[in-house]
Amino acid sequence: LGYMGPVLRAGRVKEGLVNVTDISVELTSPTTATATIEDWEGMLAAGGHVAELVKIHGKWVVTEFQMTWIS
Repeated sequence: LGYMGPVLRAGRVKEGLVNVTDISVELTSPTTATATIEDWEGMLAAGGHVAELVKIHGKWVVTEFQMTWIS
């Protein structure tokens, strides 16, 4: 589940594609963070996700990824 590789935000939303409409990251400690991601594909096609991250050997690693809502 989730995105297969890097996701880049476009300058404008394109219907039918996965458009990341919001990303926010909260640093919960020097080595942990929570990222919330919202996407929109079209009318009645959107979703929200939460990713938990841990910094290991200087790199951020996703340890948990779950969908929080879907439209």
